[in-house]
Amino acid sequence: MLTYSYNDLAFIKKLEADILAFFQDNNAVTAYEQAAALYAKEDKLFEAASIYEYLYAVFPENKLYQQKVITLFKQLGHSDKVMLYSAL
Repeated sequence: MLTYSYNDLAFIKKLEADILAFFQDNNAVTAYEQAAALYAKEDKLFEAASIYEYLYAVFPENKLYQQKVITLFKQLGHSDKVMLYSAL
């Protein structure tokens, strides 16, 4: 229902991911990745970085998530976050 009444595709995908995660569905990770990509495409870098930050917290062994967090926060000028995630 929400998907038909709301135009923000990234938000809809993030909401889908949150629902899937709540039910411990393995497809949640893919939905989060898609949401982050949509946010980045829309130049909503903070939202994209926040999703990758969450994914990296859940999967700290995934260096791709760490690199995405660093790259996005660097683009945003958040040097404190860049230093934090670069040190991990």
